[in-house]
Amino acid sequence: NNNPAKILEENDVEPIGGKQDVRVVIVSPNDVSEAYIKLLEECLIERYAALKLGSLTREDIVLYDSKGELQTTIVKVLGRSSVNYDPERHFFIVILPGKIEELNNVVRGTLTDNSFHSQIILKDTLAKLVNEKFKAAFATNVCLAIYYEFLLQKSTVNREFFKGLEGLTWRLTVPADGSEDTVFIGFDTSWKIIERGLKAFGAAFAIVFDSYGRLLGGYSSRIVSDRIDKITATKVMQNIFNTAKKRGLKRVGRIVLYRDGNLRPAEVRLFSKLAKEFGIEIAFRGVVKRHIRRLYAYSEATGRVTNPRSGDWVYLGHLRTSYGIVKKFLIVSTTPAAPIYTPKGVRKTVAPIFLEVIDDSLSEEEIAKEYLRLCHLNFQCWHGANKLALPVLVADQLAGIIRGGVAPKFPQL
Repeated sequence: NNNPAKILEENDVEPIGGKQDVRVVIVSPNDVSEAYIKLLEECLIERYAALKLGSLTREDIVLYDSKGELQTTIVKVLGRSSVNYDPERHFFIVILPGKIEELNNVVRGTLTDNSFHSQIILKDTLAKLVNEKFKAAFATNVCLAIYYEFLLQKSTVNREFFKGLEGLTWRLTVPADGSEDTVFIGFDTSWKIIERGLKAFGAAFAIVFDSYGRLLGGYSSRIVSDRIDKITATKVMQNIFNTAKKRGLKRVGRIVLYRDGNLRPAEVRLFSKLAKEFGIEIAFRGVVKRHIRRLYAYSEATGRVTNPRSGDWVYLGHLRTSYGIVKKFLIVSTTPAAPIYTPKGVRKTVAPIFLEVIDDSLSEEEIAKEYLRLCHLNFQCWHGANKLALPVLVADQLAGIIRGGVAPKFPQL
C-alpha cells in the first residue's frame, strides 16, 4: 500500500516523528466570516487526530485589516504576534486574500526571522470546504504539512530534539539505493532582480541524509551567478559529513546529486573533482519537468493506447559527452485519479519526468527504482507519491523561498 495517510488512519501506527501536540495561531483578514474560520479549525483538528499525528488545538485568532497596505500590515501583525509564541509549541496558519507572491514572501520572511514555519491558505479556499470530498483531501494535505513543518521548526530551535529525531512522518521500507550508504542532494538555483536590472542569485540544497529518508536537512547560499561555485559546493559536502558524523550515521559511501533541470557540464566537473578530494563516489541526476516527450501504454491484447501507470519507465539510451556518459529515461511516478481533457475534449496523457543520469554503479532498473522510491517520500502528499523525487521537490521549494528574499533556517547539530 503506497498511501501513507490511509495507513496512518486505518492501522494502529503513528508517524515516525512521534505524536506532536501543536497549538495553532490563525492569522486572518478581518473580512473572513467567523463561520469559515470555525469550519477550517474544526476540519483540521478532526483530521489531525484521525491521522494519529497528535493533537491540534487553536491557541489564538489574530485579525488584520485587508483593506489597507497589506505588506506593512502583515509585517506588523506577524512581527508583533510571533514574539508572544514558542516555536516548540506553536505554529502559524496564515490566510491571505489572494495569490500574491510578495505577500507570501513577507509572511515567510517575517515568521522565519522568529524561527517559525507557516502554512499559507488562500481566502477563496475556505468557501470550498463545504464540499466534503474537497475538505477531506485539503485537510489531509494541510495536516501532513503542518506536522512535518512543525518537526523541522522545532528541530531548528531545539538541538536535542533534532538529535533524537528518528525521522519525519514516514520512511521507506526499502532503501532507495538498494543499500544504506547514500546521501541524496537536491539542488536548484534561483535569481531575482534587485534594482536597475541587476540580479541577485541564490543556491538551495535539500539533503536526504540516508537511503530510507529518515533525516532531512538543507543548505542555502548566495552565489555570483546561476551556477554553483567551488566554495558553496565544498561547504555542502562538509555539511554532509559533519552532520552524518554527529548523528552517528553509517559511513557515507556515495552521494547522488539531483539537479532541478538539465545537467550542467561545469557543475558535474566541479562536484566530480570535489568527490575525489573527499574520497567518495558520486552520481548525477538531471530532473527535467517541462519537455515535449510523452509516454503511452499499448496493449497488444486489445490494441488500445492508454495512459501509462504509476511506476512505468523507459530507458531511452545514452549519449557520450566530455563530462561523462549521460543516460536518459522517461519515468512516470504518479498518474491522475481521473482522466484529464483539453478544452476541446481531447484526452491528455500524463507528462513523465525526463531524467538525465551519470551513474556507473547502478543498472538502468536500479536507477528508475531509486527515483520512484524517492517520489514516495513526499510528506505533504496524502496519496503518497509526487511527480518529483523528494530531494529535488524540496530544493525547488527552497529556491522559491530564496527568490523571495527569505533566508531559510535549517536544523543544526
